[in-house]
Amino acid sequence: MLEEYRGCGLPVALTDCVYQTLKSNYNCSRVESSWILDENEDSNSICQAICDEKYKEYVVYEKAIG
Repeated sequence: MLEEYRGCGLPVALTDCVYQTLKSNYNCSRVESSWILDENEDSNSICQAICDEKYKEYVVYEKAIG
């Protein structure tokens, strides 16, 4: 996200809009936010604020081959 738009609530508004659309059009009651890196504190704080609990945690390993 561009620096001038950080902190304005846009990600929360977008997340809510998507959820409300899914809820009203497809009777969806749950959504999943996934593949957010641990160091992405902004996205993780949004998830912590609106989610009931952490469902899964993925770990990515890297190894040089050769």
